[in-house]
Amino acid sequence: MTASKQPSGVIRVRQKTLERRRQLVALSSRGISEQGYDKFSVNDLAAAAGLSVGGIYRYISTKSDLLVMACEDIYGGLSEALEQAVRETTGSEGQLRCAFALYLASCEAAKEQVILLYREYRHLPREDQRRYQDRESRIADLFAEIITTGQRSGQFNGADAQTVAQDMVLLGHLPALKSWTLGERVGERLIREQVDFVIAGLTPSRKETARKRTATSAAIRTVTESEGTP
Repeated sequence: MTASKQPSGVIRVRQKTLERRRQLVALSSRGISEQGYDKFSVNDLAAAAGLSVGGIYRYISTKSDLLVMACEDIYGGLSEALEQAVRETTGSEGQLRCAFALYLASCEAAKEQVILLYREYRHLPREDQRRYQDRESRIADLFAEIITTGQRSGQFNGADAQTVAQDMVLLGHLPALKSWTLGERVGERLIREQVDFVIAGLTPSRKETARKRTATSAAIRTVTESEGTP
């Protein structure tokens, strides 16, 4: 039976359940952020939501589910959305711009959950830790695949695709980790500048790339020699 043919009562119940879950996700995120995972309790969540403790356990099985719920929306469905965006875009540069911009926007929208995941990751059940690792790896692999394809066609230079992909993943977390210093450089402006930054690093001329690599190598040698000096 399709959604349009389902009884209106069933649809209303499902909508109410989704709305309640969104409320619990928001309250869990806020509570854990303010109190920390160890101090925030199911009783706290029940009081904030106006439910009984028994009512809360209709949505969770254990306390750790509170953290899972709070972090669930960070990458949920994002890989599929990125893959769809890539399929609908032509050219490696266009695909990378589109996918990266979508990823950055998603991370900024979930920045509270991102910082929460960094703080409380150790409290996640191991299977959920692996799940988030797998989701993040899938996104990085998608970026790396686009970069590699662009290198084969001559659109991008020979930078290490996996390194750039991991840098891109981390850039998505910037609004969460550095919100105190970004000021007004958020939203579309930040996304545009981050996308342009990555693309510029992948598309300079070979001569310019060689010059920058020489300068970087010299800087690394300087630091290494300095650290080795008594």
